[in-house]
Amino acid sequence: MDDTKRLLERAQHLAPPPAFDLDDVRVRKSRHERRRRVSAAVVGLSITAAIVAGAVFAATTGGNPRGTVQPGATGIGGGLPAPIRLVALGPGEFSYQRIEIDSTSSCADCGVTHVELLAESWWASDNSGRIDVSTAQNYGIHGGTFGAGAFPTEGDLTGFPTDPDALRTFLLDRSAENGASPRPAVTPAPGVPVEEGELWLAIQDYLGSTQYLNATPQLRAAMLQVLAQDPMVQVSTGATDPLGRPASTLRFHAHDADVTVFVDPTTDDFMAKTERFDDGSIGSVIVKEAGIATSDRDVPQGHQITVPAS
Repeated sequence: MDDTKRLLERAQHLAPPPAFDLDDVRVRKSRHERRRRVSAAVVGLSITAAIVAGAVFAATTGGNPRGTVQPGATGIGGGLPAPIRLVALGPGEFSYQRIEIDSTSSCADCGVTHVELLAESWWASDNSGRIDVSTAQNYGIHGGTFGAGAFPTEGDLTGFPTDPDALRTFLLDRSAENGASPRPAVTPAPGVPVEEGELWLAIQDYLGSTQYLNATPQLRAAMLQVLAQDPMVQVSTGATDPLGRPASTLRFHAHDADVTVFVDPTTDDFMAKTERFDDGSIGSVIVKEAGIATSDRDVPQGHQITVPAS
């Protein structure tokens, strides 16, 4: 019984709360199904959610040098270095991501569950695009080509500011009790202010998550700059991600998990996230490639790449 209670509490942290109008029945039903799927399959992400199996996560925590933080500047809540370049989505272009999710969880009452996903997505500002699913095990997602206004997302993000200061205020307002997407007022760890946990819960679903494939590289970069300013976050540069790519890292403990977020040092785009929960369960999301593409059949080229291919 105690195991079940802990698992349900962790699922509550990972599953995003309702964030949409009551009239949006389809979206609310989709979110309900996602909560059920996450609780049963992952026992715990996200929308923010994404974005490798436990062996890859272990590479970030010891043994294998791939993914370990190399010597470099380190600070607590000091923020990320300014991106060398920002890539904006233009008319007729597509925000592209190739995401791999692989996680394993276990408990006394539910046994071992494995979740796996490999998918590519192309999203345009008229809410058209394409999703190509190569692998989906214990993960609910549908591929296809979608006309204008038909791309499956869990919310319109066009009103989200991309200036980090404005975005921080916007996210906290949304997360407030009377906001558009209220978050639980729970401290993320002993001695850590509630506000810092609210920001992480507000941001995580947009990082490598199939809920919000309409999150653009510019918006993701702004969200990571906001997260890096949190005092609970340790920022390191000169690191590598789980695939060996150069990265900055954001490390912190929140909601019963040690979290590492990997950030592209050139564009500040999201590269990967690994989590190790206090009960030993692990999970990770890796963006294997991202950027801006000229069509829904092409991948980003040159300066339009925000996360290089692994």
